[in-house]
Amino acid sequence: MGHHHDHATEHSPLISHHGHNHGSSAIINNCSNQKEDSSAKSTKKRLAIASTIALAFFATELVAGYFANSLALMSDAFHLLSDVASFIVALAAIYLAEKPPTKKHTFGFHRAEVIAALVSVLTIWVLTGFLVMEAIERIRKPQVIDAKLMCITATIGVLVNVVLAVVLGGNHHHGHSHGDDESHSHDHKESNINLRAAALHVLGDLLASVGVLISSIVLIFKPDYTLVDPLCTFVFSIIVLYTTYHLVKDSIAVLMEGAPGHIQPEAIEKSLLQIPGVVAVHDLHIWALSPGKSSLTAHITVSQNKNLSYDDILAKGQQIICDIYGVHHSTLQIESDKADFTSHYQGTTSTRFVIFNESGAIVTFHQMEFEQNFPQPGWVEHDPYDLLDSVHTCIEHAIMKLGLLGYDASDIECIGLTNQRETLITWDSMTGHPLYPAIIWSDARTIETVKTLSEKSDKGVDALRDICGLPLTTYFTGVKLRWLLDNIPVVSQALSQNRLRVGTVDTWLIYNLTGGLDHNGVIVTDVTNASRTMLMDINTLNWSPECIDFFGFQQVLLPRIVSSSQVYGTMFEGSLKDIPIAGCLGDQQAALVGQQCFEIGDAKNTYGTGCFMLFNTGPKPVQSKNGLLTTVAYKFGETAPAYALEGSVAVAGSSINWLRDNLGVIADTAELNSLASAVKNTAGVYFVTAFAGLFAPYWRSDARGTICGITHFTRLEHICRATLEAVCYQSRAILDAMNKDSGSPLRSLKVDGGMSNSDLCMQIQSDVLGIQVDRPLMRETTALGSAIAAGFAVGIWKSFDELKSINREGRTYFESNITQEKRDKMCGGWEQAVKRSYGWANNATTVPTHDDVLEI
Repeated sequence: MGHHHDHATEHSPLISHHGHNHGSSAIINNCSNQKEDSSAKSTKKRLAIASTIALAFFATELVAGYFANSLALMSDAFHLLSDVASFIVALAAIYLAEKPPTKKHTFGFHRAEVIAALVSVLTIWVLTGFLVMEAIERIRKPQVIDAKLMCITATIGVLVNVVLAVVLGGNHHHGHSHGDDESHSHDHKESNINLRAAALHVLGDLLASVGVLISSIVLIFKPDYTLVDPLCTFVFSIIVLYTTYHLVKDSIAVLMEGAPGHIQPEAIEKSLLQIPGVVAVHDLHIWALSPGKSSLTAHITVSQNKNLSYDDILAKGQQIICDIYGVHHSTLQIESDKADFTSHYQGTTSTRFVIFNESGAIVTFHQMEFEQNFPQPGWVEHDPYDLLDSVHTCIEHAIMKLGLLGYDASDIECIGLTNQRETLITWDSMTGHPLYPAIIWSDARTIETVKTLSEKSDKGVDALRDICGLPLTTYFTGVKLRWLLDNIPVVSQALSQNRLRVGTVDTWLIYNLTGGLDHNGVIVTDVTNASRTMLMDINTLNWSPECIDFFGFQQVLLPRIVSSSQVYGTMFEGSLKDIPIAGCLGDQQAALVGQQCFEIGDAKNTYGTGCFMLFNTGPKPVQSKNGLLTTVAYKFGETAPAYALEGSVAVAGSSINWLRDNLGVIADTAELNSLASAVKNTAGVYFVTAFAGLFAPYWRSDARGTICGITHFTRLEHICRATLEAVCYQSRAILDAMNKDSGSPLRSLKVDGGMSNSDLCMQIQSDVLGIQVDRPLMRETTALGSAIAAGFAVGIWKSFDELKSINREGRTYFESNITQEKRDKMCGGWEQAVKRSYGWANNATTVPTHDDVLEI
């Protein structure tokens, strides 16, 4: 195997599987799968044999009943026909129930069996009703009956129904439940409901055949007793209704999502409370998916104890629910009994407020989307007030959810903020109102501004790299501000009147959350966000006079630069009034902290729309000679800062969107992974996903998307796998550059982001890099990073060593499975393909594309 998990119990813990999260949850499926598979095969075989026998005798009995003029015999024949129909419906239902779950039917199709059984029994009732009406008519108008033919046919019918009973009887249980008898329930639950329905059909027919036989014998000796024929039909109908009543009752209970009769929720709750560390169980719900298959959800509150393992608790819960109570599918949601700190996560398209406890587990969160504006091609903007309003909304909704869990807002000790970097917001210092929409990091309107600025220095785009660590591109805040001053009169007028306030998203949010203009809101930016403006000296961590002069920003009112972990101010209003805002990081730096990359040589890679790798270089900045960015990783209080090298892949997850939305060859990411997994390699195909040029370390704005190595053998599966490999190859190129610049080869890469959910992609990444890839169970590492920064500021932790237990459980480690020779051959082919992508857009300018997010 190419990867392993660091927990012993084989189950699949999932985060936010149901739209909310309280720490760690587990989905536990397929209890007793082998037993069910065996039972299904046996049931299908029995039903097929029974169908053949019943169909053959139906024709015989119908013809005999017609010539004998016996209503009882014909009614028995038609009931036999209903048997055949019920057997066929049962077979179809079983085949349907065996289909795997889909996105629209996440529990599978087990209830098809219930519906089929219910339809089958209702068909019997309708047919019985018609026969009763015919029997009434025959009482009024008696008819001559051939008793001998009736007797012969009924005798054969009895024998046939006995055979059918034997065929179907192997799995049959009587048609009612047994209340609390758990020992019985484990056997009873395996009974197929359609086999029960079929057996009841046969039982009814057997009774009918016996009744017809008795009637025929009476008529042989007493030919005038013709009333015995319809009376036999009456008795038979009553027996059929009685024998099918319990099956109808059970079927309706399942369709109404009733709890299985043999399982008592109180007993399960009592059993779960016996697990060490569990202090409460609430919101326990159990319902039947079909007879013998049930589902359960429950919230488990655990005590504050760093020695407790959530995985162990979930494993014990699994054992209890599956082995003792026989529940096939369960979801356990773990909560902590205390909420400590929060992180606000505000993205390019959405905002999220996440509440953690001291152990780093999520207690609850709320997320909402907001609007992006595209006024012209290449322009991307936000309304700054939309950002602020979304923060307030997410806070209030999350606090409401917190209250429903039995907590109070006063339990929260601090707030951390993490935000999309480089986005520019300007406002009037006299009114506090924005002067222009927020220009987002990915906005490309500054192409000509970059060209003009680069011509001011012999170093071109590297004019300020030695000071700020960054090249001149459309990406960074300073270039966006220069464009505003050159093109928007209201902004340039505010500058001339010394009223122009500027900041990144963190500055705007902290300013308004701490009171704004009317209440002396705090105007600050942390070092990680300041390091993305092109205006801060990367060595002194102060605004650089040289950079300010270069851009012509002498009169701009810049925020005060602060550390990533200190109390900036308190919330001015709302449910969190007076709670300190104590941590702030740009989102990629926050992910580095959330992944606990505190040592020199630690690195993380975030796989989203784009891909962003940060490499901790320690307390001194390293100027890259290989096309990477130099940035501040974090600075906690008065301690020395940590620096990082950063490399970005412009197109990662967006290449999957391209296959889905532009080409329409896949429906979703799951299908891409399935197709890519169907082949062992790409058969020599390389997909250079340079839709907007290539970022680090190539920096080729003239590159465009290229697929190389296509042959007649190439299939969609190869293209899908090549799409995943493209991200991994580009990440390797960045890592190679980092190793060269730092002189410290990386031995393990920590990963997060949406694409990291793909085991195949992460295995390919490990193979391409030749090192371990380390994926956490809890993927909210960006939010966790800002929460950690806030926690340090208020004394929840005092050293990084205290964090070692946070988010360690359930990590997955991927190890390389290929030789160095094969790795070199694969990567050599990639570099050859990259060169083929050059020169397709000679006048193009690279536009950054990543899914940076804003966070508190």
